Amino acid sequence: MQVQKPKQGYKLVKSNYGRYEEIPEEWEISKISKFLDITMGQSPPSETYNEKGIGLPFYQGVTDFGEINPMPTVWCSNANKTANPDQILFSVRAPVGEINLNTSRCYMGRGISSLTPKNSDLKYCFYLLKQFKSHFIQYSQGTTYDAINKNEIGMTKLIYTQNISEQKKIALIISHSDTQIQQTQKIIEYTKKLKNGLMQRLLTKGIGHTKFKQIHVIPRFIKFSVPESWDIKKLKEISIDIKDGPMGFALHNYDYVEVGIPILRIQNLKNLTVTKNDLRFISKKKHEELQKSQVKPNDIIISKTGILGCVGVVPKDYGPANLNQALARIQLKDNELVNYVSMFLVSKIPQQILSVVGSGRTVQAGLKMSDIKDLIIAIPPKEELKKIINILSEVSSFHTKQEEYKSNLENLKKGLMQNLLMGKIRVNF
Repeated sequence: MQVQKPKQGYKLVKSNYGRYEEIPEEWEISKISKFLDITMGQSPPSETYNEKGIGLPFYQGVTDFGEINPMPTVWCSNANKTANPDQILFSVRAPVGEINLNTSRCYMGRGISSLTPKNSDLKYCFYLLKQFKSHFIQYSQGTTYDAINKNEIGMTKLIYTQNISEQKKIALIISHSDTQIQQTQKIIEYTKKLKNGLMQRLLTKGIGHTKFKQIHVIPRFIKFSVPESWDIKKLKEISIDIKDGPMGFALHNYDYVEVGIPILRIQNLKNLTVTKNDLRFISKKKHEELQKSQVKPNDIIISKTGILGCVGVVPKDYGPANLNQALARIQLKDNELVNYVSMFLVSKIPQQILSVVGSGRTVQAGLKMSDIKDLIIAIPPKEELKKIINILSEVSSFHTKQEEYKSNLENLKKGLMQNLLMGKIRVNF
């Protein structure tokens, strides 16, 4: 096989997978053991464990130290394998290759190793290992069980620059994108709390009311109060049609195709909309057979098995789609109520009703169609309803934009890591 000539200032090296990679001339492909010291963990006797904070935090595996910040739940009073704050924690048992910067001295169990840089920048090594995480996963899956030993880690070859100044500059750029992602996540979490708090207040207290009436849900003995002027309706009273997905043998695994009409599942319900992420498909012929579960624009989709009460509204431009067995669709008489009703369905009271009713099944948790049809909906007068929708829609829109912004930042970081850590883009140092 003819190897392509590298561009000026670059050379070709053979990677772990036997293929050639183009890297800067002064870079190299080195075994991990050349620039990182590896220490494997060892579990101490069980009688030395405690949950009282005596001794040092003890991390047995990835579930303990996590991917962002270690969160100890168990401590150990005596163990001989420790990791320090200037080290990288690396999971060596299922799942292999999870990586974190250690923040405090801790004991390590058999599921963890610590990696200490030799004359290299800590954060650069951290990001370098994360970039090659898929290699460790792939390697471990080829062994008897999902694990990797010290020699296998050390013999792994990574593309690497020995220049400390260049390492630090690369790490600083990637770290800056990490900071932006973390700050955006904090805004998302705050906005979510604000939105949930506003929903609980506006959808039960309304705007400026002083007189309230109590609503009792029989036979579940759930009660709540709403403004006196609000109408109380059952969902079926304000709907044209409420139908569930195909039952029994109407939809099989072999009905799914590579390209066709989307079949909606619970994972497609997010932020009160229906997404096109992670879709599965059925043929047009099968879609036409399943007429009762065909969705229309502005249909409210609700989950009735699995995770109960997830809700999403079908966008006007979504196109043809169908439901799977876990979902039901609600077509309202008045499209002006769609946004309000979808918000109301994910508020505290309806969710409490759905949880109580659904978990009360003796065979399997789930909702009957009658449970959904008989749900109580509290509806404010039209002008107040519009104000409530506007307030909640603005917060929801901001929340969605922040999630999109975070996703864009994550994609940007992924590209930066690929280009900077492989030497495709050089930095001034």
